[in-house]
Amino acid sequence: MKLCEDHGFLISTPLFMNEHNQLFNTLAAMTFDQLQTLYKCSQKTMMPVWEEQERQKQGIFPPASPALLSYSGIAYQSMAPDVFDDAQWAYINEHLRIISAMYGLLRPLDGIVPYRLEMQQRIPMQLYEFWGKKIVNALDDDVVINLASKEYSRCVETFQPVITPRFFELEDGKRKEKGVYVKIARGAMVRWMAENQIQDPKDLVHFHELGYGYDPQTSTQTVLHFVRKEGYHA
Repeated sequence: MKLCEDHGFLISTPLFMNEHNQLFNTLAAMTFDQLQTLYKCSQKTMMPVWEEQERQKQGIFPPASPALLSYSGIAYQSMAPDVFDDAQWAYINEHLRIISAMYGLLRPLDGIVPYRLEMQQRIPMQLYEFWGKKIVNALDDDVVINLASKEYSRCVETFQPVITPRFFELEDGKRKEKGVYVKIARGAMVRWMAENQIQDPKDLVHFHELGYGYDPQTSTQTVLHFVRKEGYHA
């Protein structure tokens, strides 16, 4: 995660702050060793996380950043929201929702502070049980395009159908899903949807960014296959 103080947006309040505070208090009650075991990280990696949590326990919080500008993973880098124009931001604000272990469901301009928590971790409660149907009930639309990892999409697809694009590399005539490339493609699809103001899920088949092409032969109504030809280099 990263701090983004120079953004110029009017940030909103996350929907589930009560739940966030409950989770924060649970983490704050844990010892250094308990948290290190939870995060499965080295002491060097753990130290800045611990120091930040200690500051927050004392009520010293960094400025809240818009959620979409606070994550620095590969999919978000590929999405490149920092260069969205006004029309793209308007589209994203209406259509994009981010699933978070700590905040539940985030809108792009919800203000958040750095945290370390993944949906599959136990603290000691099981987070899938903690969030239950709250996340899916907070969605504004019955049609959900799933561009999340399985760890997070489970919070929605357990309770309602979703449309899931899958991205394959063609190697020696065989299709393979490669984690890094899948993440890049997911971010690229969000950006493409914003650039083209996509409103109808049927139009997703026209996605051709990064050399991917839709395969109608192996796709279904709920799982869309996109294949990149062998030897493609971005």
